[in-house]
Parts: sequence; structure tokens; C-alpha cells
Amino acid sequence: KLKSLDFEVEETPHGYHFTGRGYGHGAGLCQWGAKALADGGWNYRDILSHYYPGTELQQLY
Repeated sequence: KLKSLDFEVEETPHGYHFTGRGYGHGAGLCQWGAKALADGGWNYRDILSHYYPGTELQQLY
């Protein structure tokens, strides 16, 4: 099971070899990537839109 989208695939004579990095949870948002974007000045709305395109944030209370 790949726990992160940060991986490489190499074709071998016997099939494919996957080399992965990170500690992903499979939910679509890279925590390290989100931190890097925030450190670069992105706000939470921009970050969420980047990882979840087409979604709309709404206040629930």
C-alpha cells in the first residue's frame, strides 16, 4: 500500500518496483506541502483550493 503520492516507479525484468517517501494518509492533502505553501504566504483558502479543486468552503455555524 502506498501511503503517499510521493513515489517513483521503476520497471524491472520481474515487474515494477515502487519507491515511496513520506507518511501520507491517503486523504489528498500533503502536510509538508501545505506547510511549504503557508510558509510561502498562501492562506488556508488557497491551500485547500490547491489540494481540493472545485470545493467550496462554508461556515456551518
